[in-house]
Amino acid sequence: MEEKSLLRSHYRDLRKSIPDAHRAAEMLKENCIRNVKLRNGGTVAGYIPRDGEIDVLPLMQFAKGEGNSVLVPVVQQGSKLLAFKRWDCNASDEETIIPEVLFVPLVAFDQNLNRLGFGGGYYDYTIAFFRRSFRCLCIGVAYDAQLHHKIPVAEHDQKLDLIITESNVYGNGETDYMWPR
Repeated sequence: MEEKSLLRSHYRDLRKSIPDAHRAAEMLKENCIRNVKLRNGGTVAGYIPRDGEIDVLPLMQFAKGEGNSVLVPVVQQGSKLLAFKRWDCNASDEETIIPEVLFVPLVAFDQNLNRLGFGGGYYDYTIAFFRRSFRCLCIGVAYDAQLHHKIPVAEHDQKLDLIITESNVYGNGETDYMWPR
């Protein structure tokens, strides 16, 4: 547990010191467009970046422009299961939607598709729930600099299906990520 805490501290500081983060966000968007084929009319979840997380807003704007419903996570009081609501000021507060593609923030990652998050377990719990109940492609997004040689994992930690950075793609060997399948 202490090792994860030290890694979190190191990589959170590193994220905040990334030069030209705006350019990295645009490069991430282009790398995602090249490597993940979204269907028009699908549901795509991103997040509102904080604490130096790579900015997925350009990617979310692109997905919305292509006719997809774009969602953001909402923490539900008393639950570790994230709810996803439309990224739209006119959306109903009551409407919760299950994404087909989920872009997941992370603090650090390794080439085995392990993710180190903030430590609250929200994404791990949500991804595990989705895998039991729905089909959802879970894609970690990060800066290249967030790659760590080996992330320590616990039983509850969920591997991602894919991790995309501004210049690399880490996957399980599939060459075409068309979603939904």
